[in-house]
Amino acid sequence: SSGINAEYGASVAELLSLALFILIDIIVFASALYYCEMDVDGTKFDSILSACWWAVVTVTTLGYGDMIPQTTLGKVLGTLCVFSGILVIAFQMPIMVAKFTCTFMQNTSEYSGPANEEVSYDSDEIEEVDEETMIMGGAHPPLGIPDSIHEDREKC
Repeated sequence: SSGINAEYGASVAELLSLALFILIDIIVFASALYYCEMDVDGTKFDSILSACWWAVVTVTTLGYGDMIPQTTLGKVLGTLCVFSGILVIAFQMPIMVAKFTCTFMQNTSEYSGPANEEVSYDSDEIEEVDEETMIMGGAHPPLGIPDSIHEDREKC
């Protein structure tokens, strides 16, 4: 339990950054859409605050359909808002995942041994396998922690 809290705690800056970018996205698109739709009769975008609801739903790609832009420029803004939301989230996710993974690997007792620990095997333990058996899943690699995990842990 304390390990999971450490991973979340280490990612607070990234989460706040994501929230800030989403908030900026919502405010910009809500304001722009309000000014595009304010002169349309029967519009549901009667304030920037009501347009914020539409922007939240659109940026997060939920798309309830309860508020729909009527003007061509409003529809173009709606399309840009969807793509902007996807990009904002997509650009932040790898950063958050990398930070979470590094913290997780540092706090997990399973990988607490020295980095780049050599795993040695007796040649009698490793069976000779032809390529077709490997492809079909008939052979199992020797157990141990792959070197790539140790290398990743050193990068953290």
